[in-house]
Amino acid sequence: MLRYHKDIDYADFSEDQFVVSKIRRAEIYRSWADIEDLANGYENLNGNFEKHRTVTSNAFQEIVKLIEKIKSECMQQINGI
Repeated sequence: MLRYHKDIDYADFSEDQFVVSKIRRAEIYRSWADIEDLANGYENLNGNFEKHRTVTSNAFQEIVKLIEKIKSECMQQINGI
C-alpha cells in the first residue's frame, strides 16, 4: 500500500514502534526482492538476446556463403559457354 499510495505513512498502520519497525523491514525486504527479480530478468533477457544475435549472425553467414557459391557457379557457366 505504501508503494502505491504516497499519502499513507507507516504511522497510519500503527502507533506501536515495533509494528512500524516490522512493516519497514518487510517493505525493505520486498524492495530488495524486486531488485533481485529485475536483475535476474535482465540477465535472462540479455542471455536470450545474445543467443538470438549469434543465431542471426550464423544465418547471415550461411546466406553469404550460398550467394558466393551461386555466383561462382554462374560465373563458371558463363565462362564455359
